[in-house]
Amino acid sequence: METGQMVVLLNLQNLYESLYDALNQYYVYLAGQKYVDLGLGTHRVKCRVHPNFRLIVIEEKDVVYKHFPIPLINRLEKHYLDISTVLDKGQRETVKALKKWVCEFTAANTEEHFMSKQKYSPSDVFVGYHSNTCASVVLQTTERLKPVCPPSELMSCVKREAQLALLNCATPDSVIRLCNSMGLFMADSLANIYFKQQQHTSFADFLRAHVHAGSGYQTVFTEVTTFSRLLTSADAACLEREVQGKAQRPQILFLQQFDTEYSFLKSIRDFLDATSGNKVLIIQTDFEDGSQNAQLIASAKYTVVNEINKVDLGEVSVFVYFIMKLSRVEGGMSYVGFHGGLWQSVHIDDLRRSKDMISDMTALQNVTISQIFCEDSGRTKGDGEKGRCEAEHYEGEILDTTVLLRTCVQSAVGMLRDQNEDLSRSRKRIKILLGLLSKEDASFLKITKARLSNLLKKQEENSLYPKNWVLREASNLSALQEAGTFRHTLWKRVQNVITPFLALLIAVIDRNGNLELLVRPAAEWVTNLWMFIFSDTKLLTVPYGSSRRIILVQNNMVVSADTGNEMPFSWRIKEYLDEMWLEAQYIQNTEGENQAEKFVDIFQKTALGKFISALTEEERQMLFQCYITDFIVLAIGVSSLEELQCLRIAFLSCIEECKATSPRGEEIVPSLPWVHLGYNQFKSRLQNFSRILAVHPRVVDYLINQEGYGIPQSEMVLDVLAAMVCAEELESQVQTAHPEIWLQKVKNLCMPIEFLCKETDLQRSGKVRGVRRVCWNRVFSMSLFVEHVLFGINTLMPEFENLVKKYTLHLAECFQHDSDMKTHPTFVAVMKVLRQCKDDVSNRLYRYGVKSCPICLGEPKDPVCLPCYHVFCQKCIRMWLVPAQMHCPYCRVAVEDVHLNVSVELRDAIARNALFRQRCNNFFIDVVTTMCFKDNEPPEAEVIQELLNLLFVHRSLLTGSDQPAIYTKFLSPFNDEVDEIPIIRSVMLKLLLKYSFNEVKNDVQRYLSQVEHNQILEKNDKKELYLLFVNCLEVRVLGRFESLVEEPFVLLPQIQLCPDSPLQFGGQYHAGFISFNMCFQQTDVMTKFIQNSEVLNSPDLQHFAASLVMNALPSLTVDPQSFSHSGALIEMAVHTAAVLLCGQNPVLQPLRNLAFHPHTMEHSFLPTMPEDIMAQARAWEGVATLRWYTCPNGHPCTVGECGLPMETSHCPDCGAQVGGQLHKPLRGFQEFRNEDRTQTGHILGDVQHRKTMGVSDRAMSPVVFVLIRLLTHLTMLLGATKDPQSLQRIIKPPVHNSVSFLQQHIREDLAQLTKILGKSVDETITIFHLVLSRMAEYGPVRFDNVLSTKEKRNKWEEIVANTIIVPELEDLDKKILKLNRQIQEDERISSNPIVKIVYGDPVTFLSQLPKDSHIHHSKMWSCRKRISVENLGHVVQQKNAKDTVPLLWKFLQKETELRLVKFLPEILALQRDLVRRFQNTAAVKHGSIRDFLKESLSDVMRDLLQRRVNVFLSVWNKLRSSLDTNGEIKLPKGYCDADLTLDSKLEVLLPRRQGLGLCSTALASYLITLHNDFIHSVNKHIKEDDSPSEVADLHLISYELERDLIPLILSNCQYSMEKGGETLQDFDLERIQQQVISKFLQGKPLITLKGIPTLVYRHDRNYEQMFNDVRNKLDQSPLPSSVMNMISGELQSYSDVCDALSITEITLGFLAMAGENAEMLLTDYIENVLQMGDQTNPHVLQALRRCHLKHNIALWQFLSTRKSEQLLRLKRDPFVDINTAYKAELSPEIAKLLNTFLVHSRLETFLQELHEMIVLKLRRVQAVDEFRPIWSLKESLIPYLDAKDSELATELQELFPDTILLCHAIATWKAAVLFKREHREG
Repeated sequence: METGQMVVLLNLQNLYESLYDALNQYYVYLAGQKYVDLGLGTHRVKCRVHPNFRLIVIEEKDVVYKHFPIPLINRLEKHYLDISTVLDKGQRETVKALKKWVCEFTAANTEEHFMSKQKYSPSDVFVGYHSNTCASVVLQTTERLKPVCPPSELMSCVKREAQLALLNCATPDSVIRLCNSMGLFMADSLANIYFKQQQHTSFADFLRAHVHAGSGYQTVFTEVTTFSRLLTSADAACLEREVQGKAQRPQILFLQQFDTEYSFLKSIRDFLDATSGNKVLIIQTDFEDGSQNAQLIASAKYTVVNEINKVDLGEVSVFVYFIMKLSRVEGGMSYVGFHGGLWQSVHIDDLRRSKDMISDMTALQNVTISQIFCEDSGRTKGDGEKGRCEAEHYEGEILDTTVLLRTCVQSAVGMLRDQNEDLSRSRKRIKILLGLLSKEDASFLKITKARLSNLLKKQEENSLYPKNWVLREASNLSALQEAGTFRHTLWKRVQNVITPFLALLIAVIDRNGNLELLVRPAAEWVTNLWMFIFSDTKLLTVPYGSSRRIILVQNNMVVSADTGNEMPFSWRIKEYLDEMWLEAQYIQNTEGENQAEKFVDIFQKTALGKFISALTEEERQMLFQCYITDFIVLAIGVSSLEELQCLRIAFLSCIEECKATSPRGEEIVPSLPWVHLGYNQFKSRLQNFSRILAVHPRVVDYLINQEGYGIPQSEMVLDVLAAMVCAEELESQVQTAHPEIWLQKVKNLCMPIEFLCKETDLQRSGKVRGVRRVCWNRVFSMSLFVEHVLFGINTLMPEFENLVKKYTLHLAECFQHDSDMKTHPTFVAVMKVLRQCKDDVSNRLYRYGVKSCPICLGEPKDPVCLPCYHVFCQKCIRMWLVPAQMHCPYCRVAVEDVHLNVSVELRDAIARNALFRQRCNNFFIDVVTTMCFKDNEPPEAEVIQELLNLLFVHRSLLTGSDQPAIYTKFLSPFNDEVDEIPIIRSVMLKLLLKYSFNEVKNDVQRYLSQVEHNQILEKNDKKELYLLFVNCLEVRVLGRFESLVEEPFVLLPQIQLCPDSPLQFGGQYHAGFISFNMCFQQTDVMTKFIQNSEVLNSPDLQHFAASLVMNALPSLTVDPQSFSHSGALIEMAVHTAAVLLCGQNPVLQPLRNLAFHPHTMEHSFLPTMPEDIMAQARAWEGVATLRWYTCPNGHPCTVGECGLPMETSHCPDCGAQVGGQLHKPLRGFQEFRNEDRTQTGHILGDVQHRKTMGVSDRAMSPVVFVLIRLLTHLTMLLGATKDPQSLQRIIKPPVHNSVSFLQQHIREDLAQLTKILGKSVDETITIFHLVLSRMAEYGPVRFDNVLSTKEKRNKWEEIVANTIIVPELEDLDKKILKLNRQIQEDERISSNPIVKIVYGDPVTFLSQLPKDSHIHHSKMWSCRKRISVENLGHVVQQKNAKDTVPLLWKFLQKETELRLVKFLPEILALQRDLVRRFQNTAAVKHGSIRDFLKESLSDVMRDLLQRRVNVFLSVWNKLRSSLDTNGEIKLPKGYCDADLTLDSKLEVLLPRRQGLGLCSTALASYLITLHNDFIHSVNKHIKEDDSPSEVADLHLISYELERDLIPLILSNCQYSMEKGGETLQDFDLERIQQQVISKFLQGKPLITLKGIPTLVYRHDRNYEQMFNDVRNKLDQSPLPSSVMNMISGELQSYSDVCDALSITEITLGFLAMAGENAEMLLTDYIENVLQMGDQTNPHVLQALRRCHLKHNIALWQFLSTRKSEQLLRLKRDPFVDINTAYKAELSPEIAKLLNTFLVHSRLETFLQELHEMIVLKLRRVQAVDEFRPIWSLKESLIPYLDAKDSELATELQELFPDTILLCHAIATWKAAVLFKREHREG
């Protein structure tokens, strides 16, 4: 200042404030001198100012505007300096042209390639571009060219050079965009210059070119920008090689490593002084946005130049490179380049060379990704030509596909899920694949590439411009930002495309552990066959799928953890041959050649067949054995290797036996089709054998130890052997084992062994059969004896237990050699043993034995023992002992004056004797029915005679004549109990009539004559006797013909209804005639009478009566022509109306409303409409205290105790994880939203639908239920005539004509009632009228008149049922008889002939009948009951037998559904086919089922699928209402509303866990549950179960209604006839129950829900699920803050964070599947277990070196937060895909409150937790419903934190502002990030 020199200030902002007065020229004058104040710290100093002194401050425009205080700006005299101001006119012109060129370059238009239009600015294209760039470059170039260029050409040269200088700083992606932009001339040559002449490939190339090009000695300053990682010391060695001989080893400095300018200077001086020779100095820095950074760099550059200029270098060149790492930001960073002067600028996108990818990106431009993988791509034809020619002169491949494939292996394997989670093979797969993909010459690698190329081709065919993939990446900013450099972006792109296809490929080739075969030391043929099938694209197809989803690896061969298939691709070969077999069956045999040979021939002609034929015999033999082993596991399923071994040998025997019958049988090594032929022929026997092994696993050991085991027999005998072993073992255990357990074993084996006994193929091996049958007969008879006599005796009569056990063995001795209960000797022997056993027990019960009373021959009642020890009834002996005969009636010993006291001891003995005798009787009946009358041949005649004799007892009475008296009795071997009045029973007749009539007619005849001959019956009883016989015959015919004849074929005429049913009002009987021919006068008189009547006191009643008289009831008018058709319905409606109008009972009120005021009932719950069973379930006893939850897929589960979960488990429906820990539910396991899906109104839908559904879904009997429903429908019918509009609104879905709709329903109700009651239609209508009359009576009850809730409706139903209907149904048959008699006697109608037939004796019509005939009499012609399943249910109810036969009752209730279980195998087969077709493929076609069936299937497959689809549709339509209300899987609303047809969507057939696919899953699950429910109730202790993959018909509840069930019921419908009485019908319910159990339910396995075929579609990785899996497999803990800080420090750039995050996600995926030691270092896991070390960025590995696997989830949380923070820094929105509902802005007040919280909170934790909640919870599609935007953010976040025990929760609770809502979530997070950044910078 004092000397007057000019001062220029630059970058000295801290000084400016001290100079305020100087800048302001605020001088103080003293003695002609100017002075100014300078502020130095706290001091002010006066300084003299020279008149010539000038002060200039130079600063960037932006800094002035943004950072200078306003007073400072105001104090300065301001000048704006622009470089263009120093240019001359020519240069300005050039700058203008250059700017135009820059604009054209920047706006490279890619629109015609269908790309999203992205706007680019020049700084996006030319790194460091700013407004002065063009001027600066032109100036610099002019100065350089002026000396060497003639003035005339100077400007054009300058322009061209300036363009190249700018091009030097362009990004490679912009050059690629330019190439594809049509508008720009010279684009290709520019690309050529960029990639080939200018050195942009790597820094090493650039340096080399520089060093080698230098001539003379020079100092070169170059500014290099890059998007890649900076160089490390490791790169220095590589650079040294590049400059060898030309310069010293390059020195690399990091600007960030220096704290002071001095240390930086010192390093540079050391460098300059260090060595002689040319020097290379590289200074690197990370450029972060902000002027500070720019100033630091400017300062460093200045220092370097300064230092170098100071030193005298002599003959040495110095190359200085300033490398700056930038981030890609849209619109460019604040970085300013092109400084001109000494510095050259260049952009090198990637500093390092790539070994695996070509450096010239243009070479990739015209090549599709599939062509890159094509092996012979050099010869690609057609449009690949051009691209190829360009690529020709690159040495090697454009891309090293082998390396690429190896880098994709881990991600591809990570996409796979194994079907059985326990056997996760991920690590093994990685190891195997990396091994296979490394052998250069390996055919595996070659085929894999060819396969991928094909899959890619398919994808490319469906996409637009597949060759533009490079351009797409160049235009994709987020991909470029994530990868960092352009080259890396392309590499990642190819990886992303390849990975899903590779995953699909692995899923196919590693099914059932198939890859193991390539690494196990195996025979050469195995590898060859493997490769042959792998390369055959027709045989092995890989489904073409789309990316980003979890892919399921199917595995149907689980025997033990380490076994897979033995033969390559056996599952595919099996499918292939199955399809071929179908085709072979379909081919019409013209030459009569059999199908088997045809099948073998077809196979031999296929490529696979030819390949196998070419093998040696020994290899073929091995192959055949391997295939058999795999086939068994695939087709039958086994649980252990020993069992597999047994089945294998059995199967080989089957094949031998099968071959023996064929002319081709002499082949030494059978070809593979024989396996299928053998299986098809012996399928049921093999399954049966497998069942024996499953039920009785110990057989396996015995079979293995047999001599000759292991050598297949010429015929299949192993199963027979196994059966014999089981039988023998059971026989040996009968004494020792606990009876119940022993019986259970017998019952389980009963089904398979009985099956073997029946099997016709076995009849050939007679000897074996005989032995087997005898042995089984022994065991079976013993089991019956144990069941009926021994079991339970230890509690009733413990003292006889050993005695009975002894007789069990005696019983077994009866069955020797070829003995059978059908033969006479065996039968007699069994009877003898039984009698002995009973006598033995009788004799031990009382010291003198228990005998019958000699007087009445019955069991002594109130027994009295005389001194001579003879026993009599008290009553009998009193009558005997009269003064004349005071002696014992039996031995004549005199009886003194004795007290005839009843002996208590004796009475007790007699009772116990009766009890034991009853047990023996039960056994006898069972043996007779199940053993004597088994199968299709009757027992021997002598046996039948014996049995017939047992029905009668010959006894001689004590005194009087010697005439022997004959008594009747039950079928029993004991004569203790006889009938006092003779009763003839039909039991023997029924048994005999099982067989064809011709076989047993003599026995029947004999029986009849025996009854007649014995003169038991009176003469007039004979009619009834014959009637009984005819009844039995008739039932037999019915049972036989039901299934053959459409209308039941009956011996006797069946007569249907009469038209005029009587009506009954108020209990008194009236004939309900409606006369059709009233004349006018009559109607007039009637109308007057009605008006004046006192009885008809209300206007409604009068109107109703008048309408009746005038026949004017709307919709209920009577028409003489059609009366018979609708008359009954009209009568019921009229009677209902009358009761509703006159009845006093308050119960009628809701019905009244429905009939006369329908509008009041529009929102009512109508009686008997279906309800939501889940809602009921929650109220069940014992369940009411539980809390209901749903699993992540919506299936219901319960939690007991306090209702909060304490442990985890799996959902029984879908296997998802449910439960929780320490009262905290898992994510997705939510409390059940307690909605009840019961609907109001009439919701039964179309009447057709009702024909297929079950009846009652309330806790009342079907009769009562249907009666109430009929009543409801009749009332609605009245409502429809009264107010049709309101009634229309009640019916859902709406119908066109409500009257006819309701009439159809009423007819259906009647039909159902008729069926259930087993009565005629007439009697059914009569019963309804009886109930109606009962309703009219008064009853004191109060309730809601409009049934406004479900509970009130159910209460009303209960009242009606219990007070009206049930009492009316008591003694129903008597009431009906009485009524029929009344009708008979009514003169008004008894003249009607039909009435006489129905209600009376039809003798009047049958005038031809002979008089006094016992056979041809009128009773034979009267109507009889039909027997049906529903009728049987009614009988069970009437007898109150629900508790005595609970299983039968349950069976009858569910029978309509149970009969559908037999279709389960077809449904599962259909599902398996569809899963196979659509698993892992791209989105399933959205078409109808019909369209799918029309697709290009072979005829055979189409027929098969068509049949299965029809089964599925019919079963669904029958069950849909049950599925809606009772199904375990909750189907969304509306899924079950309509029947499915072929025009429904295909998706309903595809079993999935969501959407329409739930229908299919729910149906299979429902049938399986139904089956299991019954099997479980039969056998509570059953353990073993079958998976659905192996469900065979044998294993399921399977029966035909008409063929199996009705005959079973009929055969147990017994008739008996008492002397002088009528024939009575009776059902033996217990027997029916027992037979239902043994025939249909016994010995069947439970079926697990686990293996149901399912299409798995998990689109995106579900992070929550993955984290849960990881936590379950290994403990997780938070990241220490020191580690976080270290990672933050090391991973500065966005692309590094992305790399680290993707590595973390891959490891998480693997840990979720397989687990690992939590303490293991993450880097060890990555490098050693996943083998990803070579493909992972070393810088990232270095950063993660302190993390363990236990930190993995915390690391993910930290890195994903960091990634979003970086995105925000790059001016991108991290939450693009989150609903805008959560993106509300913060108001200034809220922002202030938030800031206060952030100052005091744990900022980092808050950022991470909020970020995780946003990403995991708010990103979901349905988030807005689960997390309402109006909820408080604090309240939503705290439970989330509590679940993790985070300490942040208490902080939030206390400090976080309540006014911040969830809708502010995103803004809150962004504000917190900003706050953090400002704090850090501050």
